[in-house]
Amino acid sequence: MKILVVKDCDGQFRCHNTRYLDLDPIIGGLREDGHEVSVTDYDALANRQALGEIEGQVIFYSGTRFTEYKLFIEDIIFTLGKRNTLLPRYEILRAHENKVYQEFFKKELGIESIPTWVFGTWTDLRGALPSLPYPVVIKQAEGSSSTGVALAHSAEQAEGIVRASHDRPSVKAATGDLIKTRLKLSGEASVEYTNRKRNKRTSRRVVIQKALDRHEGDWKVYVFGDLAYAFFRGLKGGDFRSSGSGLQDYHRMPPQHVLTFARQIYDQMQMPFASFDIWEHDGQCFMLEFQGLHFGVNGITDGVRHHRRQPDGTWTAVDGTLSVEASYLEGLRFHLGQVRST
Repeated sequence: MKILVVKDCDGQFRCHNTRYLDLDPIIGGLREDGHEVSVTDYDALANRQALGEIEGQVIFYSGTRFTEYKLFIEDIIFTLGKRNTLLPRYEILRAHENKVYQEFFKKELGIESIPTWVFGTWTDLRGALPSLPYPVVIKQAEGSSSTGVALAHSAEQAEGIVRASHDRPSVKAATGDLIKTRLKLSGEASVEYTNRKRNKRTSRRVVIQKALDRHEGDWKVYVFGDLAYAFFRGLKGGDFRSSGSGLQDYHRMPPQHVLTFARQIYDQMQMPFASFDIWEHDGQCFMLEFQGLHFGVNGITDGVRHHRRQPDGTWTAVDGTLSVEASYLEGLRFHLGQVRST
């Protein structure tokens, strides 16, 4: 296969905010497998290469957490995806730090999750608040490590949280537009138009999930084909958020069904590597959030073991971890094998 590796604006392949992949062993391994590998970057793709002439290749690309640059990357990858195979697929890039699309993608694939509601306007959200099963967790559409996440015990509290999360500069800009528009209108037409514009311009996308019962923490699971890592994330006293808590337990052994559940989602989403937040309750697993690129790798760098999937579907724990690069290479090799067989 022809594989095109795409670096970012720093000339690096970022696997998380401050972590870069050493591409040499990954590219070397792919070439040993008989693949023809070339390297480019997003600027070259945007300005010096004809995107329409890149066809029939596998595109292995990096991500970012910066919104504007992410949109730039999305435009390029979407274009490349029309004539090439993307690793990971475009939907995974779209879902990165986009909790709204994550929910749509999970529902599309029928993945088990906790009750969730998604809103795009203040009018729809406010009308639904009285009927929600409190307590609920309110999440802004973008962000990671529990930023923009809050717990509400009542409709009044939920409304206050959502109002406080509004982008004040955009509200001011919208208000200025409204004043200009109202000068051209009069009476009821002016009021109606003002209300419609306010609902559209001063709301953010919001995800609301039912708060977890007897929540003691969750599992973070990485999957790279038949290779997995898992660690438990606990809660700080009085908090409900495990992401960003700093309470990682790398020694706790994950239940077999947690690893199996993660692998099932991995197969459904058809991606080479993944990071899952999984809540396990009374033997049942629920997927909270996922990332298929640009995710933390502390479960590898700080972990004490890895897990190997056996032919019968069970998992065997093995002391020690592989390097981040070796783990990514395993995921790529596994997924490329799947692509070849289709």
